[in-house]
Amino acid sequence: MTTAKGRSNHRNRQNPSFSSRMSHHCIFLLIIWGVAVWGQVPVRAQDSRDETAPTTEVESTVEEEIPDAQQEAMSAGELFRSGVEKARRQDYAGAIADFSETIELAPEYIPAYYNRGLARSLSGQVDAAIEDYTEVLELNPEDIEAYNNRGILRYQTGDLDGAIDDYSEALERNPNKVNAYYNRALARVEAGDLQRALEDYDRAILLDPNDVDAYNNRGILRSRLGNFTGAIEDYNQAIRRSPSLAEAYYNRGTALAASGDREGALKDFQVAAQFFLEAENTEKHQRVLEAIDRL
Repeated sequence: MTTAKGRSNHRNRQNPSFSSRMSHHCIFLLIIWGVAVWGQVPVRAQDSRDETAPTTEVESTVEEEIPDAQQEAMSAGELFRSGVEKARRQDYAGAIADFSETIELAPEYIPAYYNRGLARSLSGQVDAAIEDYTEVLELNPEDIEAYNNRGILRYQTGDLDGAIDDYSEALERNPNKVNAYYNRALARVEAGDLQRALEDYDRAILLDPNDVDAYNNRGILRSRLGNFTGAIEDYNQAIRRSPSLAEAYYNRGTALAASGDREGALKDFQVAAQFFLEAENTEKHQRVLEAIDRL
C-alpha cells in the first residue's frame, strides 16, 4: 500500500517483490470527524500513504464551532455533530445525509465538506469525495490535507497526473510533509517516472529516517533500476527497524539472488517463509517456496 504509506506493486521478472503495506497506493488515510481523530485506514492517509499502497496522516483544519449564532447555524451545528457520531458508528449513508444538510444551511462551512468527502470515500463514492475536496480547496486554497487526500483519491481512480499535481501542491505549502513525498513517489512509479520517484523516497527518508516502508519501497525501486547494492542496504535498514518484516527479507533475498549470492538469498527466503507461515499467509508463503525452488 502502502497507509495514503503504500506498498510497491513492483514485480521482478523472476521473483515478485512484496510490499509491506496494502497493494497499490501507499496511502495513509487519517480520518477526522469533527475535531477528533477517529482512526486510520491502511491506504498512508487520506492523508495518504499505502508503495507498499497509500497509510494517512491528515492533520485537521476543522474548526471547533460553526461561527454563526443564527438559529439556522445552530441547526447546522446539530446536524454536523450528528453526522460525526454516525460516521464513528460507520453509518456513512446517514453521515453523508447529515453533512449534506449541514452544507445546505452553512454552505461555506469547510469541515462539513471535508468530513462528507471522507465518508463518501469510505463508502466507495470516490468521484463524489473528490468533488467535496475540490470544494474545500475552492473555499481554502491553502488546505494541505485536502490536496493530499484528493491526491490519494485521484491516484485510486488512475488519474496519476492529477494525483502528482495535488501532492506537489501540498509540498509547495509544506516542504516537510513526509506523506506527500511518499505518496507522490508511488504515483510517479506507476507513471513510469522512476528517477523522480527515487528522489521523493530520498526526501521522505531524509525527513523520517525511521520510515520502514519508505526503505522497503525504495529498495524495490532501486532493484528495478538495477542498483542491487543500494536495494540490499535499504532492506537492511528496514529489517533493522522492523526485524519481523517478512516482505523485506523476501525482497532482500531477490536482490541477493540477482547479485549472485545464492546462499544469502536462500537464508532470507527461509526467514521470510517462516514469518509468512507464522502469520498464516499461505499465498505469500507459497510464493517464497517457489522462489526457493528457482534458486
